[in-house]
Amino acid sequence: MQTMMQRVIGAMKLDAATYEEVEHDPDATRQAAMLVAAVALIGGLISGAMHADNFATSLLGQVASTFVGWLVWAVVTWLIGTKVFNGQATLPEMLRVIGFAYAPSLFSAIPCVNFFVLFWLLATGFVAVRAGLDLDNTKTAITIVLGVAAVFAVMMAILIPLGIGAVLMGGMNGAMQGVPVAP
Repeated sequence: MQTMMQRVIGAMKLDAATYEEVEHDPDATRQAAMLVAAVALIGGLISGAMHADNFATSLLGQVASTFVGWLVWAVVTWLIGTKVFNGQATLPEMLRVIGFAYAPSLFSAIPCVNFFVLFWLLATGFVAVRAGLDLDNTKTAITIVLGVAAVFAVMMAILIPLGIGAVLMGGMNGAMQGVPVAP
């Protein structure tokens, strides 16, 4: 059995055997959650630094959205893979393999590599879903496309109302500038 660091490296190297090991090890759920937490924290710190005036809000928003994304992607890929394509997996197994697929995001803090990390994430996600559900490549690709679309839809459903509220509040603040107020 590999250590967590060996598993993270194996996941980044697209090693299907690592994903199979993670899938079948219930203790790896905690490791997957720790990896997603590290990715969320890195993303949150970057987001907070970019929005220093709202550091805490940006940090918490990024951490929450990373965990929600992990959960939604795991649930949707599990549902599509098992119900539509007769894949073989449990939800905890999918949480584990999808969690380890987040490994390349550990490099997202390095400037100028985010574009590369995006493609790397697609590759680790592909290997994770294929190993987790025991699907062929075509079914895996369809499952991933639908899963990513679902994560995007859920994130937009959460973020659009928050964003619209922020825009409205910003517009109201701007509209109120110069209006005399009672002392």
